[in-house]
Amino acid sequence: MTDREASQVVVTMKEYVDALFDEKQRVFDVRCDESQRAVDKAEKAMCDRLAGMNEFRDQLKDQAARFITRDELNTVINEVGTLRSLADVAKGKASQTALLFTSAIALAGLVISILNLVTRL
Repeated sequence: MTDREASQVVVTMKEYVDALFDEKQRVFDVRCDESQRAVDKAEKAMCDRLAGMNEFRDQLKDQAARFITRDELNTVINEVGTLRSLADVAKGKASQTALLFTSAIALAGLVISILNLVTRL
């Protein structure tokens, strides 16, 4: 084999290696692009998911803020108890007033009856 043929073989081998390298580089670039698109897609999905979770957490926080606390509940229970006691006292006073009114009418009827008996005798 002559130097010229050897040189031609080397050039041919170099072109073949360069073509293989270029093809491998193209495949690598395509895979890198696909991987980056997959990462971007996953990142967007994760951001959307986290946004949904944050919205849900905010709703729970708002809901928890509207709940009554134990101290407030105890205060309301005590106030209701006080109102019931006042209502019972008011009912008792109303009953006592009705009793006094009825007693007064009965006394007046008794007095009229006694006067009627006295006038007849």
